[in-house]
Amino acid sequence: MTNPLAEARASNTETPILTVEIKHTALTGGVLRLVQGVEDLTATIPGTGAVVFTAAGIDILLPSKDSEGTQQLTINIDNVSNMIYSEMLKIVIANRSAQSEVKVNTRVYLASDLSSPKESVPMIGVSVAMTVTSSRISAIFAPLYDNFFPRLRYYPNKYHGVKYA
Repeated sequence: MTNPLAEARASNTETPILTVEIKHTALTGGVLRLVQGVEDLTATIPGTGAVVFTAAGIDILLPSKDSEGTQQLTINIDNVSNMIYSEMLKIVIANRSAQSEVKVNTRVYLASDLSSPKESVPMIGVSVAMTVTSSRISAIFAPLYDNFFPRLRYYPNKYHGVKYA
């Protein structure tokens, strides 16, 4: 069995559809769903059902290669509508008084199969910046920060050489 997303990218038979889901308590309904393109999209999210993604000019900047080890992804939303602008403004205003977690999930669908995403990457938003015409969300791959390698901590009482490192 082959990976349909990898096959679509390699053969260029159909363009993958990029969607972004932003979850925050200040948003209307708690969620904002966007799709890269000019037409709204109805697709299925496992466990949620069929949902509508609002069309927006989305561009994703992949993390730069550096020695710091941070994997920060930047999502730019250009030419935002009044609805998107007011929703993003709610996040900025809410986080001024009390920091609340912004969950970002990017999903990739194929036009031939909108029943489930072919790729899903959950992240945690670390900053939101806005202008009148655009919005920018920086997000990190949270599971990398929450896990220890290799799943245990090295303490000097158990691993004596650690205190000299």
